[in-house]
Amino acid sequence: VKQYPSTETQFMAFNPEVSLLQNKKMREVISKAINTDHLSSNKQLKGLFQDGVEFVNDTNQHTHSYNPTQATRLLEQLGYKKNDRGYFEKNGRDLSLKLALQTDEFPEWKTKAEIMQQDLKNVGIHLDINVLDAQTYYETLTIRKDYDLIFYRSYTNALMPYNFLNARFKQDGNKPGMFANDVQLTKMLNRFSTITNKDDQQRAFNHILHRIDQQYLEVPIAYPNEVFVTSPKIKQFEFSGQTDAPINYDKLKVSHHD
Repeated sequence: VKQYPSTETQFMAFNPEVSLLQNKKMREVISKAINTDHLSSNKQLKGLFQDGVEFVNDTNQHTHSYNPTQATRLLEQLGYKKNDRGYFEKNGRDLSLKLALQTDEFPEWKTKAEIMQQDLKNVGIHLDINVLDAQTYYETLTIRKDYDLIFYRSYTNALMPYNFLNARFKQDGNKPGMFANDVQLTKMLNRFSTITNKDDQQRAFNHILHRIDQQYLEVPIAYPNEVFVTSPKIKQFEFSGQTDAPINYDKLKVSHHD
């Protein structure tokens, strides 16, 4: 069994078409209610990308902030009151959110969702977990959009994180992007594509990551490693660094003994 660092991040995203979640304060509440230390056993979760990804470093992503006391205070500022069942409510309705995920490709997501469900319950938010088959999950994500929160992953060959942000966080004309409806972020992403100088690109990307962080546009749930299991016939194996084409055939050596 061989393990290598990867460029993939798994994270929880918000549906930007849900009016409740268009309020930055509500996204902050949900984010601060979740203890990401309980979601990852091997790595401290910070932002949307792992450190090995291009333009990402220790200083341009802040460590995830877990602060249930502040989350509760913000809910009170938003006009919610706790009822005798321990949930926050407004206009007679409990604060309840739907989380979509699939376990066909990501079996560990269900456990993460249950940890999150308990964290949110602790601050008075009800979380409904919808475990979907892979096909329904992708339809829910792209067509139905009947979710509040969803688990998703960055592209595994995200050595150019701009491509991923462009595809998933940038607005589509006047319409929201898949995971964000942020005019400022869209302008930043559009501007980034025009920059050719490496130092200027780095500065621009620092601002992009700061914006994602400041607006509470996601919560990281895992920085998975790449894991490979090879048979005794393989004498030498090396990961290429790209999940989509993982085998470095130049370095692969096969044992010829039975």
